[in-house]
Amino acid sequence: MDRPHYTEALSRMDLLETLAPFDPRVAGTPPLGLDAPTSDIDVDGRTKLTPYRARRKNA
Repeated sequence: MDRPHYTEALSRMDLLETLAPFDPRVAGTPPLGLDAPTSDIDVDGRTKLTPYRARRKNA
């Protein structure tokens, strides 16, 4: 079975759209063109976290 290109796989799952609030970025070997048949797709995301002290102070 042929694997789809990583961009096609992400598109089929609507993954980047689903993770949009977290500013997703594809990382790892596929976007670098260094992927192998066993490579996975890494997606990094960001979020703004409230420091623990600020959460406790407002509780």
